Formats: sequence, C-alpha cells, structure tokens
Amino acid sequence: MSFISVPASVFVPPPEVYRLSLGQRNVSFVCFGQGYPIPRITWKKDGIPTVYPIVSQNLSAINSSKRLEVKADGVTYEEAGTYTCEVYNGVDGMTAASATLEVICE
Repeated sequence: MSFISVPASVFVPPPEVYRLSLGQRNVSFVCFGQGYPIPRITWKKDGIPTVYPIVSQNLSAINSSKRLEVKADGVTYEEAGTYTCEVYNGVDGMTAASATLEVICE
C-alpha cells in the first residue's frame, strides 16, 4: 500500500487587517491548514513564535492552534502586531499567511 503526500497549504480568511477598539471582545484569527500528512499549525506574533496556548494575557490559541481568540477582558495595545500562521507537514517546506491587528483608541 502506498500513500500520496500532499504539500501543506494555508488559508487565513479576510480581513487581512483587523482594527479593534481598546477593550473590544469576541475577535479571533482563524487559520486553515491542509495537506497529507496532516500539517502542524503554529503561530508567530511579529516574527516571534508564540507559546501555545497563551499568546499574551488576553489572547490564547484554541482548537489545536487553528484559532487565536481574544479573551473576555478584551484587547489591549499588547496584542497589536502581525500574526503569522505557519503550516508544515514535511512535504515541500513550510507555508504561511498573516493578518495584522491594530488597536485604536476611540
């Protein structure tokens, strides 16, 4: 029996830039990774690997790293930055997609 390997692919749904008011809640980044073998999904914030499952005081990774979600306390300036979802399954290298979180004061 032989298996076919499929390179990993990644999709982060729009928008590419999230503009949130300080303290806003119910916001999440979603990353869909596909391929065979099933890819590993990791997140980076401003190029620095995040520590799963906690990214910052108010942002945590859930659902096997596929989603980053703002906790009940709401977003702070600490969460502002570029979030990159990296998908890797050992076939054809790593692929990535990014979204930016801007925190504004209203």
